[in-house]
Amino acid sequence: MNMKEISLKRYLLLGSSFLYIFFIFFIRLYISKFSLSLAESLLYCLVPFLEVSFIYLFFSIIFSFSVFYKRLHVFKYIFFLIGIIYIIQGFTFFISGSFLSSLAIENWRDYQYFDNKIRYLLIILTPIPFCIYYFNIFSKIKSINNNVNKSVFSLFIIIIISLFTINGIRNHSAILSLITNISEIVSEVCSPYISSSKIRRDLSVEKFFNIDEEKEYPFLKMNVYVNNKYSITHNNKPNVIVLFLEGCSARFIDIYDIDNKFNNLTPNIDEFAKIKGVCKVDNYFNHTAATYRGIIGTLTSGYPLHGGFENGSGWENRNNASIYKQTIVSSVPRLLQSFNYKTIMFSPFVTGAPFNDMCKMLYFNVIYTADKSIKELINSNSYMYQNMLSDKGIFLALIKYLSENENDKQAHFISLYNRGTHVFSDIIEGGKKYEDGENQILNRIHNLDYELGKFLRYFKQSSWASNTYLIITTDHATFPEPAYTEIIKQDTPYYFVDRIPLLIYDPYKGLPDNIDANSRNSLDLAPTILNLLGIQEIENSFLGHSLLDLYPYNISMSAIGKVLKDRYIIVDGKIYPSDVVPKKYKKETQYFSEYIDLYRSYEKNNMIFHVNDDNY
Repeated sequence: MNMKEISLKRYLLLGSSFLYIFFIFFIRLYISKFSLSLAESLLYCLVPFLEVSFIYLFFSIIFSFSVFYKRLHVFKYIFFLIGIIYIIQGFTFFISGSFLSSLAIENWRDYQYFDNKIRYLLIILTPIPFCIYYFNIFSKIKSINNNVNKSVFSLFIIIIISLFTINGIRNHSAILSLITNISEIVSEVCSPYISSSKIRRDLSVEKFFNIDEEKEYPFLKMNVYVNNKYSITHNNKPNVIVLFLEGCSARFIDIYDIDNKFNNLTPNIDEFAKIKGVCKVDNYFNHTAATYRGIIGTLTSGYPLHGGFENGSGWENRNNASIYKQTIVSSVPRLLQSFNYKTIMFSPFVTGAPFNDMCKMLYFNVIYTADKSIKELINSNSYMYQNMLSDKGIFLALIKYLSENENDKQAHFISLYNRGTHVFSDIIEGGKKYEDGENQILNRIHNLDYELGKFLRYFKQSSWASNTYLIITTDHATFPEPAYTEIIKQDTPYYFVDRIPLLIYDPYKGLPDNIDANSRNSLDLAPTILNLLGIQEIENSFLGHSLLDLYPYNISMSAIGKVLKDRYIIVDGKIYPSDVVPKKYKKETQYFSEYIDLYRSYEKNNMIFHVNDDNY
């Protein structure tokens, strides 16, 4: 469009229209490919219209005053800032079906794992020509004051502000959502956690957790579980192997896929799950995310304070890792060392990676890093990719270790974490594709199952199968990336909370074929492991309860990030964000949240667990 001049009113209207088009562009991209209810579709179209209308009306009034009109050039930069917000939020919505969460902001570097970087970059850059054009025509605004009907415009502004007091509208605001998340992160960083004196004592739901704030270490207790429901006792100490399959929701495991949506996706896990002695746990959810919190939280039965990147404050900052690894926790590996267990972690990362510092904090005796596994077990660099050990390599390393130590009389606790199913990535060259290979999540899971299958076949015929509990689970649920929303159609929002797999192979055949966790989560796995081993009395600071114990409640909380907005109540198999939880669960939600804050405040002061290391 070539114009000699443009009125301020038209300039503001044009800018507001551009902003609306930016956002609707991404909404339309999402709706064209994925499912969204009619109500949600309307709200995601209506709310940005209200936002840009407010921008147009507000600045029309502001620039009607000569004192502000002289500073009209400021609007260009305000437009640019809002445009950036809309592009970021619109793109995030396109790839995940939701706005940018505080967890995503904290872990923004995970986007380096995008496989379609050029395609996504082109989509993000699409609005840029409009921005350049809009900046260019600024000089063509008529040099006259902007006369508007201030009363009418003000009335419309008041109406729009009133509409944004409604939760359903406010929650669909791209601008308010980002401001809220950033302010919560800033508040969390700048403000200390609440002190114990601020925990309410008038809640009747304190029965969920054990705490004695009169003690120096309030979370310490002696009982691991109460009722030995399955009469588990052992003459000899059993081994335990725990496999943390990276980012794997139960819906992608055939044995959990009751609708057979993904036929033959995980045939090896499915075959293993059907053998005698395997207990399948249903309605079991992740209690935190992502990997660092997931593994720490599962093995300590707690809500860890720190995650991976966190804008430089997480474990991935090596300076932080050297500090955080000194935190004393009552992890399963630490507790089992008092029973003379050899505790081993198989890590896909090379020596020096912060993940391995986390494993040291969890008190593993030996950490088989990628380079250690190559040097001592598999003797080949061909299993490395992106400076990490592939799924093929890490399961081969585990097989080699077990085969070389079948006659070792010392009890083992072994854990393994694979990397090949990480978010945004596809399988490496030579990997096992699923059917036509079009969906990267299905490819990742199918390839994982293929490599895991080699280990499962070895395990079943080895001597380890006679005295080893083998537990297959995950560090957290599958993140709802584009490949996820493409195949999982739902009208409700996508959350980073989901049912996750928990398969327990019991060599003594004492467990039932199925256990209904009834909305409980991975907070309960650590005490369950000790329950399986018959260890009932040992000093610990577990928050969870054994899944084998009698537990009458069907409610739990998942704390995905640090801030309140990333907390979810799970009840009767349904997931509710903490800000929209049903009224009858408000008190429980408040208590869970306060308790998590309290736990993290004590972790910050390294007062979760205290132990004389000479005894461990």
